[in-house]
Amino acid sequence: MYGQLVNYRRVLDIGGAKNPADVGIFGTASEVEQQISALESAGATDLLAAVFPGSDDAEAAMAETRELLKSLI
Repeated sequence: MYGQLVNYRRVLDIGGAKNPADVGIFGTASEVEQQISALESAGATDLLAAVFPGSDDAEAAMAETRELLKSLI
């Protein structure tokens, strides 16, 4: 759905992304931390995270991700 919203699509196009998954951050806690660190190194100063479950236990997965994000502040 996001890839079809006009303003979101425009931002994806500017960044050369084919779809929202191209700009998502996925992986283990360590991989996510590395990807966020790379964004910071590239000059990003703000991050808006939309957390989605990554396992069958959605509540636990989302809680774990939120804790990881808090630890990086």
